[in-house]
Amino acid sequence: METSFENKETLFTPKQVSKITGVESTLLLKWVNYFNIETQWTQEDQQGHRRYTKQNIEEILQLKHLIQEKKLNWDQAKTFFEGNEPEFIVDEGKTRIETKVEQILENQESQKDFIKNQEKFNQSLIEQLNAMTRLYQDTLNELAATKQEVISFKEEQKLLSSPSNDEWITRRRIEHILRSEARELWSQKPAEERMIKTGFLRKEEDKIKRDDFIQDYIDSKLAERFEEEMKRA
Repeated sequence: METSFENKETLFTPKQVSKITGVESTLLLKWVNYFNIETQWTQEDQQGHRRYTKQNIEEILQLKHLIQEKKLNWDQAKTFFEGNEPEFIVDEGKTRIETKVEQILENQESQKDFIKNQEKFNQSLIEQLNAMTRLYQDTLNELAATKQEVISFKEEQKLLSSPSNDEWITRRRIEHILRSEARELWSQKPAEERMIKTGFLRKEEDKIKRDDFIQDYIDSKLAERFEEEMKRA
């Protein structure tokens, strides 16, 4: 839905929003329509040109985080964006365990072989169940962290004492650059520092450790980069 009314709040063009968020203009329009982001217009009755508020930009950055970093699809992101926690992760995990158990049982050549390998099978199953438990807990932690980020975005607007538009745009742009730098540095780390064991002979990227690394990098560099940028301005 889009609205149009007189407001002293600064509005941004699609081109400015694309530059601030790093989201292509065409994708930006698709997100606005799909996720029902309430933009504004330069004339009444949705006439003239579309304009974005700072709140719109925060919403778009939130969607970018959910889709491009948390790897949620659009339907899942929309569910979370509307304030609901999707249940698909738990159900999917249970299905994988049940399928694995069925495959192991079907592959037993005989009752004798099954009894002989029972101890090994039980150990493997316990490891997988423990791994799935950790994965489920990690997923809940990620969802909680993402929800906290959403709350932080809203609280930040209340706490900031109306910074100038140039400073606000500069800060968001620097945060975007630092996030990209941190992700690149993370990808260059040795595999043993980035991966975590999630099952029998199975490893996955430690997403919690990755997100903490990225946020720590941003927190440690933001103030210095911002000060340097403002001196050059």
